[in-house]
Amino acid sequence: MEESEESAIRRFGWKIDIMNKFRGKAIIVVLTPAQARIAEDAGAGGVIPIDSIAEAYAHTEGAARSTDLNTINNVMDRVVIPVIGRVRVGHVMEAKAMEFAK
Repeated sequence: MEESEESAIRRFGWKIDIMNKFRGKAIIVVLTPAQARIAEDAGAGGVIPIDSIAEAYAHTEGAARSTDLNTINNVMDRVVIPVIGRVRVGHVMEAKAMEFAK
């Protein structure tokens, strides 16, 4: 499926807008909604919530699973800055669930 030139230009413009929004700001990894609020108050441009379980697993096994959607929703309820979710490569269902969170 070929992407139209107009669609590619629009997508590129969107990426530039996101880049400019985060320019000069930190993106902070947080474990709790309270930490996300602290990061927001400190001037963070965005937060990446992770579970403590995922963090512990990443240190021992070298790969982490996706963050629980409840954790992400709790962080989204607490802050107004962008909340960035992450999923494992190739895990389409995790990505779809993340996309429709909130």
